[in-house]
Order: sequence, then structure tokens, then C-alpha cells
Amino acid sequence: MKVHERNASGVLILAPQGKITSDHGALDLTRAVEAALKNGSRNLVMDFTGVLYLDSSGLGELVKCYSILAAAGGALRLFGVNYRVFCLLQMTKFDTVVKILDTEAEALAGLQGWGG
Repeated sequence: MKVHERNASGVLILAPQGKITSDHGALDLTRAVEAALKNGSRNLVMDFTGVLYLDSSGLGELVKCYSILAAAGGALRLFGVNYRVFCLLQMTKFDTVVKILDTEAEALAGLQGWGG
């Protein structure tokens, strides 16, 4: 799995690509969030349009990413989540903790200068 980074309206967007599983780079996601935090980005948006699959290890890393940001006083938003991944996030109630939106525009709404 690769994690691409880009800036939109002053907000850092992380875009993981591929599967987020124990053997496909789940730790890469956490490392990207830790690096972003180290570089001053406490609030992040994740573009999940390129995520094909998320297993329990990947979910655990996503929870860890949220926890790292929350402990630093930051926040996390996701967008572009496919149906299968969304069902997992909903079943585990992760969607009650992190905003999961349909589009990048919705995820960025009101976030300009939010800390990217």
C-alpha cells in the first residue's frame, strides 16, 4: 500500500492506495499520520477512493491514527469510502467517531486553514 499526500485549501489530504491489511502496509498509514503530525498537521482528511479493502488490522491502524490525532487535539475526516469498507466502519461504529463523507468538497467544507 502507498500513501500519497497533497494539500487542498490548506488541509493535508492523505490518500492510501490499495489494500489496508496487516500484510499490505497497514502500518504505513500510521507512519504517514505520525509524520504529518510531526510536520504540524493535526487535522487530516483521508481520501479513501483508492482503498480497495480494509481488514481488522487495517481498521485497528485507522483507529490508532484517529487516537494519535485526537491525543494531539486534532481530528480526522474520511471521504470516498467504498460500500464494503463503509459497512465495516459502520458495523464497528467507527462512523460515530470520525466523519465519513462522500466527496472531497464535503470533507473540506469549513476546513480552510484548519491545520494542514
